[in-house]
Order: sequence, then structure tokens, then C-alpha cells
Amino acid sequence: QAEDGIRCVERSRGLGDVYKRQIWASISQDMRRQARYEESGDAGLVSFLISADEADVAVVFSEQENGNIEVGMRAKPDYDVSQVAFQLGGGGHKLAAGCTIPGPLTKVQRQVLERLYPIVAQPVGEQETP
Repeated sequence: QAEDGIRCVERSRGLGDVYKRQIWASISQDMRRQARYEESGDAGLVSFLISADEADVAVVFSEQENGNIEVGMRAKPDYDVSQVAFQLGGGGHKLAAGCTIPGPLTKVQRQVLERLYPIVAQPVGEQETP
């Protein structure tokens, strides 16, 4: 089972991107089938991505069989991804949060990444208080 997860993560390589200190990857249903990965999660990919020096926030979009997209987010200290998760009906805490959003995948990516950019642009310690 762990080996299947590794194959799924390997297939997602090169499909992610780093933009303005955000790194993300997507796992589609096609990728899961090709890798023979039957689990619905991201096989720990989001936790791996946040270790990249170039990123302050990591996101993995996992397409589910029912068309929903599971969004897993991780942040480095001084960033709060829970704000985005709560806005989109999910939960979590500053450094680890997530939500599930109806697809399609590209729409959800845009929706989440656009909300994350202001958070990455202004770390928690630098945010103005009302």
C-alpha cells in the first residue's frame, strides 16, 4: 500500500508548480488509476512539498471519484493556511488545514491559489490589525 502511494507521488512530479512562494501539485483520478493507488489521500505529498526551501505554503489537490477535490494545505511558521480552509468550508489550524470543494480541478486550483497569495505575500507577523 505504501509503495502504491509512492508511485502516485512519483507520477505527480512535474505537474506541480512554484509561484510566489506557493508550491502545489495535483493528483487526478487518471494518475491514481495509472499508479494503481486506491487510497483517496495525497500519500503525504503535501507534507513533502512544504519542506522545499522555495515555498512558504504547499497545497495538494486530490481529485476524488465523486468529482470533489480534496485540498490539503501546509504552511511554514508565520503563515496561516487555516484562513483559506475556513473560507471554503473546511478547517484546521495555521500550519495544516484542508477542505473539500466540488470540481473541476482547474476551477478549484484557481479558487484556492488566488486566496492563498495574499497570505503568502504578508506573513502573520506583518499583517495589519483592524
